[in-house]
Amino acid sequence: MNVDEPAENERRIVSSIDAGEPVDLSGADVVHRTLRAEWLSELLTTAPPSTGGRVRPVRIRGARITGPLDLEACTLTRPLLLEECHFDDVVTLNDATALTVRLPGCRLPGLSARSLHTAGDLELNDGFTAEGTVDLLGADIGGKLSLRRAHIANPGGWALNADRLVVAHGLFCSGGFTAEGELRLLGAHIGGRIDLQRAHIANPGGTALQGSWLTVGQHMLCEGLHVEGRINLAGARIPHLNMSEATLRNPGGTALDGYGVIVEHDILCSDGFTAEGELNLCRAQIDGQLYLDGAQLTNPGGRALYADALTTKQSLFCRDGFAAEGEVRVIGARIGGVCNLTGARLRNPGGRALYAVRIQIEGDLLCRNGFTAEGRVQLGGASVGGQLDLQGARLLNPGHQALDLEAARASELILMPAAPPDGLVNLTNAQVGIFHDEQATWPAVIRLEGFTYDSLVDDAVDARERLRWLTRNRSGYKPQLYDQLAAAYRRAGQEEAARQVAIAKQRHRRQVLGLGGKLANWLLYVTVGYGYRTRLAAAWLIGLLGVGTCVFAYAHPSAMTRSNPNGPTFNAFAYTLDVLLPVIDLGQQKAWHPQGAAMYCSWLLIAGGWLLATAIVAGLTGIIKRN
Repeated sequence: MNVDEPAENERRIVSSIDAGEPVDLSGADVVHRTLRAEWLSELLTTAPPSTGGRVRPVRIRGARITGPLDLEACTLTRPLLLEECHFDDVVTLNDATALTVRLPGCRLPGLSARSLHTAGDLELNDGFTAEGTVDLLGADIGGKLSLRRAHIANPGGWALNADRLVVAHGLFCSGGFTAEGELRLLGAHIGGRIDLQRAHIANPGGTALQGSWLTVGQHMLCEGLHVEGRINLAGARIPHLNMSEATLRNPGGTALDGYGVIVEHDILCSDGFTAEGELNLCRAQIDGQLYLDGAQLTNPGGRALYADALTTKQSLFCRDGFAAEGEVRVIGARIGGVCNLTGARLRNPGGRALYAVRIQIEGDLLCRNGFTAEGRVQLGGASVGGQLDLQGARLLNPGHQALDLEAARASELILMPAAPPDGLVNLTNAQVGIFHDEQATWPAVIRLEGFTYDSLVDDAVDARERLRWLTRNRSGYKPQLYDQLAAAYRRAGQEEAARQVAIAKQRHRRQVLGLGGKLANWLLYVTVGYGYRTRLAAAWLIGLLGVGTCVFAYAHPSAMTRSNPNGPTFNAFAYTLDVLLPVIDLGQQKAWHPQGAAMYCSWLLIAGGWLLATAIVAGLTGIIKRN
């Protein structure tokens, strides 16, 4: 039927449209509300009458459109506004060209608008309902695309197919927008912002939002978004991503895949953000900050946060009730500011609670004030430009390694947890400038080989207690542990404490010596304090001199025979001194020869003299100290 031969109802509608008047059929009976799709198609594609240069839109409300509305490859000559209309069949706009298309509140089995081109807006909002796919593959929208308060249902399939979609302004899916099925924005380009605030997307067990290689001109707002299924933003480029208060559910899978996502400002996953499944930010690049304050991440037995090679030019915040059940993994991440996990709770019993080997942090790493890790905290090879602060933390991994800082570097290490770590603490080859700890929370078992520090600050522990700390080293005696501690005391001007440590080093060295070495070590200790207490030799000399004088005075003259008639008169003190000191010759030893017990005493004094002389020389030359 041509527009020139319409039914009376359709003729009247054309007259109203040409006059620029909206047509409201919502109160009419079924007959007068019914319009043929064929008639509507012809109306939209026929040149309108001249009205002084103005093109009157087709504005119809409350109609029922029968038959398929097929406008494929057509050019719509009028703007289209169909409000609260019901379509019996799928609407087809593939390859069509239009000024604007508005279908608020309409109900239809589906919309196929592949490669649709509009100069203005495409509005599928305010109660728009599709019981099938809305297909906008490759569409080019010159204005905005609005899906506010829309409802699209295609369970198990594609709810919205907008791969390679181009929108000059924004994409709005807020205000109660719901979708059953997958939303596809693969490779789409949105010139304005994407608004998904308070939206509901459900595709359980599959991908709910496919946004790989998506490009957004402004912000992507997902506050309060509720998703069942996977969100994929791999390789997307977004100026600002706000997912505060969002709920993502994909148990056992990936809740958010942001592999390689590029964000020019901040990512906000805070203020009640929850994710059941893995949060993947591996190789993500964030020019601003990453906020996970108060977030709840749940993926038991798997990775709660997977952020290997993550780069943030500013800071990473996981404070204010942040909790993760599963592994938090940030291997090789680069944090331009601070990494703040104050008060965070990480739970992965028997596994790695925090896996951050080779992480590079320009500022501080703060794991304090209630920070709790059930499982291993692994920071091997980490580089921290400021403080590595574990004050008030709780580290729990019974029977295994609780804290691994092997080869880590930090300007300052504050190892003052709320209680002694339940598990081994590994400081092997770690390097710190300033080291804080306290005796009450020393680990029961610790590894200290190669651990170096420039100074011990606010250390109220005396040297003897600090030496007991060294004995907790799991590998036993290591000379470097004592050398490091002594050097720190010397830099602090505590020379006596440094000497105590140096002596203790030699004393504990007996553990690795054979029987002869142990005897020599003991003799050096009791004689000259391994060269650090040479005054002990003087005490031994005086003691031996007194004993020898008494023995030889008692032995003379019965046990002392003259061997040189021209020698000096016998003197017990001078004889003892001559025997005891090998470098002195008073003539007594050459002139007098002891007999019996006096002879054995002289032998002991000779041996003691040589031993003391050797020990003194070794102590003064530093041979012992260097060993």
